Amino acid sequence: FSGNFAHYGAFENRHANHILDVSFAPADISGKIQAEATAIARGILDTLRVVGVLTVEFFLTKTGKLTVNELAPRPHNSGHLTIDACVCSQFEQQLRAVCGLPLGSTEFLRPAAMANLLGDLWEDGAP
Repeated sequence: FSGNFAHYGAFENRHANHILDVSFAPADISGKIQAEATAIARGILDTLRVVGVLTVEFFLTKTGKLTVNELAPRPHNSGHLTIDACVCSQFEQQLRAVCGLPLGSTEFLRPAAMANLLGDLWEDGAP
């Protein structure tokens, strides 16, 4: 555990029928909420001494309060958009972290979105 830290910022997830439908980044939230989410995430990573990618999923209440919903200690489906949108994807970042290499740039090359297309969409051919 080196304590090195990099983050992609907050992504926004929209759900349909309680299943992730679309993720997009950057999230449409204030800078204050973004900074608070980052600080909470870093605190969790440091406290747990995490090596590798950890996705911290939050709920944002109507009153602007962040509540941690889930910790996913792995590249996360909502972050797959980093493959094409960022200098270093979450998958490359995971390898860098566990191999003790310097963390890559999490800079976004462009705003991005990802649709979560589940298996039954292909029953009758490509959706």
